[in-house]
Amino acid sequence: MKNDNLIQWRPVNGIWTPENFQKSEIKGSEIKANINVWKAKNHELDIKGRYTFNDSQVLANDEWLTNIYRPMHSYSVGASFQSKWLNINYSGRYISSRKSALNQPEELIGFYLSNLSLSKKIDLSKRFKCEFNFRINNLTDLSYEYRQWYPMPPRNYIITINFKYN
Repeated sequence: MKNDNLIQWRPVNGIWTPENFQKSEIKGSEIKANINVWKAKNHELDIKGRYTFNDSQVLANDEWLTNIYRPMHSYSVGASFQSKWLNINYSGRYISSRKSALNQPEELIGFYLSNLSLSKKIDLSKRFKCEFNFRINNLTDLSYEYRQWYPMPPRNYIITINFKYN
C-alpha cells in the first residue's frame, strides 16, 4: 500500500513529535492456522499459530528508509489443553529486530516472549460458579524492550478468582 502524507509519531531529541512523511510504502502479509489436535469426551488439545511479514518504508530526504518500530517478521504460537478438571494454556510471541531511529543503523534486538496459565472452574451450586486462574507472564524472565529505553516487566504472576451468579 502506498501512502501520501503519512503522519508518524517518533522521538526527536527525546520528545515524541508527529512528522509528516510525503511518501510511504507498506507491504506485508499474514497467515494463521488453528488446529484441533485431539478431542475426547472430557479433554481437548488445540494449537494455533500466526506469522506476519511487514515491510514498511518511508521516503525521507529522497531516500527510502525502514520505518521505525515496525518488525519485519513476527509470529505467535499457542497451545491449549482443556479438561473438565483443569485448563492449561501456553502462548509465545516472537518480534524480530526493528529500527528505533530512521537515520541510525542500530536496531532493537528481537525477542521471544512466553506465558503460561492454569485455570479451574468450579460449580458451587446450580447458579453460582467460580473460576480460579494462575498466570505467569514472561515465563523465561526475559529482559526486552518494545520501544528503546522503555524496559518491559520481568517475570510476573497474576492470580484471579472470578465469581459468577446466573
